[in-house]
Amino acid sequence: KPDKAILDYEKAIALDSTNFDANYNLCALYYNNAVETIKKAQDETDNDKYNKMVTQAKSVMQQALPFLERAHRLNPTDKNTMISLKEIYYRLGKLEKSKEMKKALGM
Repeated sequence: KPDKAILDYEKAIALDSTNFDANYNLCALYYNNAVETIKKAQDETDNDKYNKMVTQAKSVMQQALPFLERAHRLNPTDKNTMISLKEIYYRLGKLEKSKEMKKALGM
């Protein structure tokens, strides 16, 4: 039940914004939702609908980004967080930030 999980993570973050797991997991829920939207968009033959779906997915990723960035500040050596940041930055066109994460990962 992703909608309930989102509410629960938001509540946990409201109670303790330094909760790494809540920040990371909330981002993961948003990110996974965005990726599913992109996958569906790839099957769309109507260009306007495709663009709308991709825009929606990017909006969800943008919504996820502050939580992931906070998780990274809380645990700057967590590789999964850095990998996720690299991907989200890339998908949002923040290529320099994506390169920074790639470098931090030793890639």
